[in-house]
Amino acid sequence: MLFGAKMMEGFGIKDDGYVGPVTSLQFYNEYLLAGQGPNILVFDTKMNSMVYKEQMLFPAVVHGIQIEKRTTCVFGQKSCRVLQISGEEDYMLRLDKLTDVCELEDWIWDVAWVSNGKSTLTLALALGHNVVLHWDWQRNTILHRVKCEEKCILYSARFIGHTWSDLVLAAGTVFNQVVLWPVCGQQNKEGHQKVIHRLSGHEGVIFSIAFSYHNMCLCSVSDDRSIRIWQLCVIPEGQTDGRLSLNSEGPTGAAVDQNSKRCTDGNLTMPGHFRKKEIPMDVWCRMQYELKHVMYGHSARVWDVKLLRELLVTVGEDSTCLVWNYEGQVLQKFKGHKGKSIWSLAVNETDSLVATGGGDCSVRLWHLASVSSSTTNAITSHPVTVSSELKEEDFPRSVALLDDNVVLIMTNEGKLLCHTSGSGSTVWMQDSRYRSYSLLSVSPNKTLVAVGNIHGDVKIFHVDGNRIVCQEAEYHVYEGKVMSILWLDQCTHFITSGPSGALTLWEVTPSSTNIRYAAVEHFILPSCKQRWISAAAVLWDSCILVCGDRGGSVHVYPMKNTEPEAFPAQSFAKLHGKAGVTDVCIHADYVYTSGRDGQYRQFRVRAGQLELMTSSKVFKGFEWIDRMIFQDQNMIILGFHTSKFVVWSLNHNQKLLEVECGGGHRTWDFDLGRERCTFVYLKAKEVVMCKGAIKLEEPILLPSLHGRELTSVLHLFSYKDKHICATSSEDTMVNIIQLSSPGTTICSDLNMTVLKTLQGHLSSVRTLTSVRSSHLAGNITQSRLLFSGGGRAQVKCWKITVSKRESCADCQLSSAVVSTVSGSNMPCPKCAKNKKVADFSQSADDCEVECSIELVFSHMLDEKGKRKRKSQINSCVSSNPETRFMSLTAFRAGDICSDFQEDVVFIAAACSDGLVRLFAFHETNKSFIVLAESTFHDHCVLYIGHLLIQFNSTSEVVIYSGATDGKIAFFNVSKMVKEYVAKCVHVNFEENQLKSEHRAKQTTNLSYISCTEEDGVIPDYLRKQFARTNEYYDLPASIEEPFLVLPLHQSGISAVDVQFIKAGEYMVASGGDDNALHVTHIRLWRNQQDDNISGEEVMRVSMATAHAAQITCVHFLDSTHVLTVSIDQRMVIWTLQAETFQFNMLAARYVSVSDVASMDIWNKSEKSCSAAVVGVGIQLFDVSWR
Repeated sequence: MLFGAKMMEGFGIKDDGYVGPVTSLQFYNEYLLAGQGPNILVFDTKMNSMVYKEQMLFPAVVHGIQIEKRTTCVFGQKSCRVLQISGEEDYMLRLDKLTDVCELEDWIWDVAWVSNGKSTLTLALALGHNVVLHWDWQRNTILHRVKCEEKCILYSARFIGHTWSDLVLAAGTVFNQVVLWPVCGQQNKEGHQKVIHRLSGHEGVIFSIAFSYHNMCLCSVSDDRSIRIWQLCVIPEGQTDGRLSLNSEGPTGAAVDQNSKRCTDGNLTMPGHFRKKEIPMDVWCRMQYELKHVMYGHSARVWDVKLLRELLVTVGEDSTCLVWNYEGQVLQKFKGHKGKSIWSLAVNETDSLVATGGGDCSVRLWHLASVSSSTTNAITSHPVTVSSELKEEDFPRSVALLDDNVVLIMTNEGKLLCHTSGSGSTVWMQDSRYRSYSLLSVSPNKTLVAVGNIHGDVKIFHVDGNRIVCQEAEYHVYEGKVMSILWLDQCTHFITSGPSGALTLWEVTPSSTNIRYAAVEHFILPSCKQRWISAAAVLWDSCILVCGDRGGSVHVYPMKNTEPEAFPAQSFAKLHGKAGVTDVCIHADYVYTSGRDGQYRQFRVRAGQLELMTSSKVFKGFEWIDRMIFQDQNMIILGFHTSKFVVWSLNHNQKLLEVECGGGHRTWDFDLGRERCTFVYLKAKEVVMCKGAIKLEEPILLPSLHGRELTSVLHLFSYKDKHICATSSEDTMVNIIQLSSPGTTICSDLNMTVLKTLQGHLSSVRTLTSVRSSHLAGNITQSRLLFSGGGRAQVKCWKITVSKRESCADCQLSSAVVSTVSGSNMPCPKCAKNKKVADFSQSADDCEVECSIELVFSHMLDEKGKRKRKSQINSCVSSNPETRFMSLTAFRAGDICSDFQEDVVFIAAACSDGLVRLFAFHETNKSFIVLAESTFHDHCVLYIGHLLIQFNSTSEVVIYSGATDGKIAFFNVSKMVKEYVAKCVHVNFEENQLKSEHRAKQTTNLSYISCTEEDGVIPDYLRKQFARTNEYYDLPASIEEPFLVLPLHQSGISAVDVQFIKAGEYMVASGGDDNALHVTHIRLWRNQQDDNISGEEVMRVSMATAHAAQITCVHFLDSTHVLTVSIDQRMVIWTLQAETFQFNMLAARYVSVSDVASMDIWNKSEKSCSAAVVGVGIQLFDVSWR
């Protein structure tokens, strides 16, 4: 009953699928077998798709797969099973079960298929205490049980050989040694096998061992981050001096039969095909090992290694896959997995394809065909020689690319050179007015070239490749320096920035004989220290111009303005910090901006203004984003990391290119093709051009979930058989995922798709809660406010909107309907006529719903607001890094009384500093304030929830908390909540007046709008509103002492749930660190004297040892059934017997998720529900009860 779901008489727990770390990989022809939890997944590497998935080793985790022809052994922990591969001829590969799951006495480190000259194969199994079993799997009989004289615990093991008589085990011991011992060698007095070789040198435990017959070497990787290679050498018989190295050519001076690869003197079997050759035992006894290399390249522990003919591949805890040559040089780095570990590694038989499986639940393929043993980079660099065209004192000042072979160079003396690779340089312009200071800008279609100077002149050339089509056109545009020239479309419009913030929009009309351009509109930048634009883009349909200036602000201008010089209608002050905005681009009706703060931001357009949706970073330490390129639903980021130019793919979370150029403070240009790229830059007054192949898409067979352990899961919506949930993690991310229930196909298991990834938390995200959004319009299916909290006392609010899809007439696929909330049309992602994708971190092409995200606010506690001090509203000062939000719960004011404001939300937080805090949030004006707090627990508060209680015609709000003091406390917050809502009504009229004033100020360009508080600027009218609100209410107040305290547990309470029984009566279920489960019947009533709530305990049912470890999640299924899950990886349905004051176990099931952190349930019917459990992975269950 523990391992399986008891599904009889209509009740039990059914496993609907598991997604977790990929712990094993093995190639079989063009197929790849992967172990994920107890499941085996099969991928077709040619089609890059999953073709089979089935649970094979439950309840164990698959740690290894060994294939001999078509017979396969999967093993993990103490279990193993033999399978048969079939269906390959019909391209429907599947695995047939030849045996049941076999449970052994100890942990299995390795298995090997062995034979004794017979046609039947048996299995050798290396166990955790340096013991080898010889198992006849067909008769389920142990033929031999062999012990080594080295009695110790192993951390790794690898069999060498394919016959039982010559089988040798290389074992990584707890003493940091590799010991080699034969299973049929000499024995000591106790009958244990003697060790024939000991390899020492590691300073940490050994995690993996590999052996290469081709190169006759052994490699080990360790906790000390090192990779050690030992070269095998043999002293020939009768020779006492000198050594003989084994290689594929045979021993020196010995004739070799090329068919059998055996020395003609019969002394030694030489390595041919490594899977079929053996090393006789007498040769093993004459072997000597020489340490060839000790290599360091990983920044953390190294987990696994594979030895190829010319290369070796390693993976480690740093989520990096390194490719080395046998001289110890790193030839290639594969980075793309999220988080901290790549757990599994495999290489195909042709040594051309590497597969890696990570702790982020993903499987990725990497091609080795492009890896050269002679270079560490596929990019070749060479200087562009232009010295013959320049005077001695002249030098290049700026560069730009016309194509991958043509470079434009502007020099200090005012020369414009066109350099063609292989043909030399041509002087296009020589003008002394452009000396010392000049600008160079090329149109996106590479047909127009604009140059500007310090005198206010702009000259435009019409070009075709490396030749000028017609005479250039020159205009005097400013009485002063031209600060910037930016192209707004392919070749017809550009914008210039001049003195005193002047902006001019130009329209260009090129022809074969001349070029004409004229000023179309004029704008003015707001005053700032660096008053010129560095990036710009136009939304022609919305008639707005979006500009980013050198001071880091983003401005929005209306087009076709009647005023001679228009000020911005909207500004985001210092949005990208002080270093400046580097790029503004339009894609799929969304506006994207980037800057040197390492952030790229996505906006939507509504009523001619921008609304911030998300802010994201590429990766930690990447603080200089310079350009964004959209290509085939993929967002490519160009920028600088330390002194290197980096090209990064967001879709694949992968570095595509890295060039050491000296950093970003230089002029450069980049051209990205389908298979090749060109990068040109200026360094030390020399032009350097880099060219090379670039692979935009390394296949991802299985997408990633989170890079670290999951901490919370929350169900948001359900649509047919699809469930939209939010998950949080230690990796500081929140994912919006879609879980699809198992189907009837050959891959009938949980299907998980990441719809959106939410970034912005500075530390781990611990908890999630949500309420419905009050702003619904149009054809919106669902919209909720999601609150996420965690480390650094940080809470964020996101608006999650899900809309249905309709049929697309062009391609007959589903398409998102027009959403008045999102403000844009998002047609079918696969429709070639109008392809629009709003998010580039994950593709949701196969979903039947469209999900959009908006960041509503972000808040961090400050020291002044931590105790009963003057409140700091939306303060951006640094918080105490030790304070964490452990749990959140939220409810709307409208839930208490229908007459209350719908846009007011209250959030209660359980905090690690021992406080229970209550916050108030206004959805309309996005204000967030600390309302009240309680210091009752004086211990870390682990859990918080709320109750809405109906007493006659009035509603009351009660919040309850569980802490490490083992107590559950009930607080009545009704009075302060109702008072706050009432006070807010008094400022509504003033708020509307302030908004009107603010809109009027916008037209005169006197104020800025800040998108979030974390940008450090709060709108003036909101500051005034907060001040007026505080005049009515002194914040934060103290929450009244709890009216009911239940001392239940000996230590921390990590899970609480409350079930309504009848008016005034509730059942409280709690689970804690003491492994105990308590269900307490309580009665609540209102006092007539003081109108307060009182409560008492009526009855308690307890089980001190409900689980073998701490209980992390408790949920009521109904008034008599409780669902619990624990760190002991058990999910249990308990029946509450009130008459006998005890629990009865109705059903139990083993959970594949380890370190269970959270569970959420949602009803499917009256007596069934779905339950999602998260920890190290996520698992979905179908729970039913009587």
